[in-house]
Amino acid sequence: MSVTNDARINNIIERAKNIILKPAAEWDKIAGEAASIKGLYLNYAIILAAIPAVCSFVGMVLFLHAHLVGALGAAITTYVMSLAAVGVLGFVVSQLAPKLQGDGNQEQAFKLAIYSSTPGWIAGVLWILPSLGGLAGLGALYGLYLFYIGVPKLAKVPQSNAVIMTVVALVVTAVVMAVGMALAR
Repeated sequence: MSVTNDARINNIIERAKNIILKPAAEWDKIAGEAASIKGLYLNYAIILAAIPAVCSFVGMVLFLHAHLVGALGAAITTYVMSLAAVGVLGFVVSQLAPKLQGDGNQEQAFKLAIYSSTPGWIAGVLWILPSLGGLAGLGALYGLYLFYIGVPKLAKVPQSNAVIMTVVALVVTAVVMAVGMALAR
């Protein structure tokens, strides 16, 4: 039985709302769910990661009068690099967790990487007004907090090592996104 598009969108909205407003309870729920990396991307990440890309494209064209091709190239690069960043982060979490007394389960690591990216993706709507785009970083900062509280629940890393995992996550994501920004120029 396939899920209708309306149900799929409702599931995404419900998950995003819960991970942002009730993160501790939602991480517990997420930790117990079966998921595939492919399913996490197809049913969640590729949809939410489009928000900042589409909004920045619209903002660049409407308010900055950017050339369509340049704006489209930047939006596509942002989108692809955002998806790549969560993939790299998921892989790094799965490899680093055992070294920090945690579990290297790849599906759990990718759940952590993808779902903690939610507030940054949603805050990406601010890029529709380029002067507000910088505020989207606040969503990313909240995502870092979500990552931190999710580390013990999904990666099974002791709370005492969660800061180390979070700092590594921040560095990995920053490097991948910096590469993406360099490519977009």
